[in-house]
Amino acid sequence: MKGLLYLILCLVSFYANSALYNINKSYQGDPFFKNVNMQKLEEDCSRSVEYWNDSDIQDEEERRCPLNSIKFDYGNVYNLIEQDPIVYKDDNFQLEISLSSDDIILSLIHNHQVKDKINLYGYMSDGSSACGGWVAYQRYYISSNGDIYTLWLIETEDGISPTLWKHYKIDSKNKKFILKEMSINRYYDQFKIVYPDKFSAISNNKFSENSNKQFDDSCLNECEEGYYCSCYFDLYSHYQRLLENKIIAFNKKNKTKNKSIVSLKNRINSKCLSFSPPNYDDKFDSYLIKVMSCFIDEYKDEINKLKK
Repeated sequence: MKGLLYLILCLVSFYANSALYNINKSYQGDPFFKNVNMQKLEEDCSRSVEYWNDSDIQDEEERRCPLNSIKFDYGNVYNLIEQDPIVYKDDNFQLEISLSSDDIILSLIHNHQVKDKINLYGYMSDGSSACGGWVAYQRYYISSNGDIYTLWLIETEDGISPTLWKHYKIDSKNKKFILKEMSINRYYDQFKIVYPDKFSAISNNKFSENSNKQFDDSCLNECEEGYYCSCYFDLYSHYQRLLENKIIAFNKKNKTKNKSIVSLKNRINSKCLSFSPPNYDDKFDSYLIKVMSCFIDEYKDEINKLKK
């Protein structure tokens, strides 16, 4: 009987803390964007050289890309805004969309004041219709649980590449959007962030330096100023491995003063992930340079402390 009562209380607590929002279906977006495997999506939406010369191959590759199977009509959102901009409304707050140039903005409004806003949808291009041109656009999904997902995509003649994925949560108590997770796919490197202190980086660059090479920071001189390059990832990986090895050696020598690799990484992660996240209209490079430089400097500082 006590077990049943406990279960009932747990269920009541769960549903009480899991707010459901009756999102306007015309603005909800497609649930595909809730969970995105950036690498697989890029592979599925790549285009071969034959794509432009063979209609059968073109049809086959178009079917392979799941983005071409999305049912929600994002282009129609522009037409609906003037008719009814309300995405959600209750006695506590409302969600409303508006236009800013070619961007669609989602605002959280309380007592007729905008408390927070995020970019929900956007479109950019290089203005060229010639080969080698590109277009970029953002897709989104607003769930009934108060989660908001956005994905920025860049399309070229080589295919469609996912670049920036974000997961927000509606904080109805504090009247704001909280960024919970973010993934960045830049060049050959992928970065996954779970706030406040979880960070992972994976390189798919076959030209990236191997782990046996002796590194020094001089490779940064080869990076074009203001642009992220593979040297940042190589140095990040090198100093991270070196720090882990130093801590293992330290702990073997000092049985009573063990240092925790996990807690140290979490502290460094929390510091280096405190930079304002990029939007699609910002340069991703400047954000990645700040973050990766922070990691490199923090790792080097901890390594020097262990040498004393």
